[in-house]
Amino acid sequence: MLTSRAALYFEEVAKRGSIRGAAERLHIAPSAINRQVIQLENHLGVALFARTSQGLRPTAAGEILIDLVRQ
Repeated sequence: MLTSRAALYFEEVAKRGSIRGAAERLHIAPSAINRQVIQLENHLGVALFARTSQGLRPTAAGEILIDLVRQ
């Protein structure tokens, strides 16, 4: 279920550390990016990001997915 759109959004969130930052960079509504990330997490059954007050950082599963996306 990893569509090219979901992969793009996921990678940009990982790079920026925030959904808002990714949204600004991609000129997409933050809600659309958040929806894709949540759907991806639900489909895979794991959290891909740790959500903290400083932003989002990839979990161990997120790091593995980043490597796969970048290949």
